[in-house]
Amino acid sequence: MTMVQNPTKSYTVDATVEQIKKIIARVPEFAKGGELISSEDFISEYEFEFSTLMVGNIITVSLNSIDEEKTEIKLDARRVMGAYNT
Repeated sequence: MTMVQNPTKSYTVDATVEQIKKIIARVPEFAKGGELISSEDFISEYEFEFSTLMVGNIITVSLNSIDEEKTEIKLDARRVMGAYNT
């Protein structure tokens, strides 16, 4: 049996870490089924759980300052333990 790796994606945006943090705080307002379950402001890492009928995923968002006006946003997705597809 082969293990499927968790999807990871990185983006670089022209915005400060502080600007991105303000946007992240509002994600649950706009993302259907999304809930902020963990917030580590000191290390700029946030976890969201997204659930639909029988599938649950956790997405970890990490922010890294590249310079004063650029930020790397790293997204790591993983399935919630016990979740399955039908």
